[in-house]
Amino acid sequence: GAVQALTASEASAIAVGVNRSCAVVSGTLLCWGQNGRGQLGDGTTTNRLTPYPVIGLPDVAAVDVGGFSFVRAQTQRHHMVLGGQRRRSTR
Repeated sequence: GAVQALTASEASAIAVGVNRSCAVVSGTLLCWGQNGRGQLGDGTTTNRLTPYPVIGLPDVAAVDVGGFSFVRAQTQRHHMVLGGQRRRSTR
């Protein structure tokens, strides 16, 4: 479910884009903002006003938000690109 409040001191990484933002909190990637192409990685195209967990992506170490169209997350094994209602993994 949605996270009601998030402080900067809780996040190990924060990324801010044009229409969305993400933060890593205890290895969990939380994103919020526009989600018309599934860029938030929550399995929907619902816009989120509050931080919401990305599904199926544990142990996130870093995050980047690119322009209008994607969120990129890095775990110890993978880089994941979220957007267009699909995930693309690179090793």
